[in-house]
Amino acid sequence: MSLATRLFTRPLDVTTRTEDVSGVEPELVDGATVRVLGALWESSSRDEQADGSVVRSEASAMLPAGTVVDTDASIVDVTTGQAWQVDGQPNHVWNARTASVSHIEVKLRRGV
Repeated sequence: MSLATRLFTRPLDVTTRTEDVSGVEPELVDGATVRVLGALWESSSRDEQADGSVVRSEASAMLPAGTVVDTDASIVDVTTGQAWQVDGQPNHVWNARTASVSHIEVKLRRGV
């Protein structure tokens, strides 16, 4: 049984961003959205406090090899509706036994 069969059970929408240069200032706009089965788990969270401190959550995701994801992408957990932003470069995990990329690991953030 492969890693994908055992762990990739959560439907995730991965949306890439493209740069729109039609206006005065270039801006990032939503590009293509692809639904994949992956794994996502929250690694830390900081709730909003009475003094107004900022809410910040961090998570990690594992996506199937070949999924197009970059530093400007967003990932939505279809099950819960939570939206996440990619935080840093995705890690394409190399499997020496199969001589190919086995999956992609991505750090995610939500909030400020």
